[in-house]
Amino acid sequence: MSIVAVLLLAILGFMFIPSLFDKSTVSQIPLAQFDAVIEGNILRCTNMSEAYGEATIRESYWALSKDGKVIREIAGENKANFEVKGLSPGVYSIKLTVIDTDEQYSDPFTVEKVYQTTESKALENQIQTQNELASTQSFKSNVATEDTMDQYEISTTVNVIEDTSIFDEGTKSFKIDLGKSEGAASLSFDPIEVKKGSSVSFMIMSNKAEPITIQLLGYKRGENVYNKEITSDNGTVLEWSPLSFQMSTTSDIDKLVIRFESDDTIVWFDELSIRTFK
Repeated sequence: MSIVAVLLLAILGFMFIPSLFDKSTVSQIPLAQFDAVIEGNILRCTNMSEAYGEATIRESYWALSKDGKVIREIAGENKANFEVKGLSPGVYSIKLTVIDTDEQYSDPFTVEKVYQTTESKALENQIQTQNELASTQSFKSNVATEDTMDQYEISTTVNVIEDTSIFDEGTKSFKIDLGKSEGAASLSFDPIEVKKGSSVSFMIMSNKAEPITIQLLGYKRGENVYNKEITSDNGTVLEWSPLSFQMSTTSDIDKLVIRFESDDTIVWFDELSIRTFK
């Protein structure tokens, strides 16, 4: 082969080499994307995926997970949309993968959505507010050495417990769950010394705007000598509110019972105070 022929072949070869690196000849994978909205209890996803070059989207693969568990998988033709009805509260993850007509898979595209009912939102806000209240009051337990309630011997119904995270003064309150025991609960102070004509007061707080009936019963040697009932509906929701009873009795009291009634409500009780007027 002559030198001229070799040179000619070399020139022709270099002319074709750039075409090997021409990006237009490299097929690009499709792009999966969608828009997700929740309307009422319905999840609607609009497929907005794209293919490149001469290719088009051939199939769409949807996967729906709730709280980390896959609950539905669907394959649809072309740019199929996705819809789910009857959502229940929780965190939903929606994943879409598409395939184009060149048999190329996209990278998965994932969106997270949180669904809450009106009731679950209200409960979440309530819990958050209670946690904030407990947090702002927590410093009190570090500086208080005793609780004024400790001076009394107290017995309660089973739906009353001590709460060291939420209180008005001291180191604890009593948390009364009126969603149990048919919406009633009581605290008994026995023995206790309440002189006739004294004033009995305490602080209460509730977790919802429901009327609360409070009944105060006073006993002397087992005989009921005082009985008064009031209804508190003056906005005690997550805010401490004082209540006071004037003990208009003809004798002293050695046992005091405070009874609460309401509909599916939590009440906190704190700071029992007895004042004697001379």
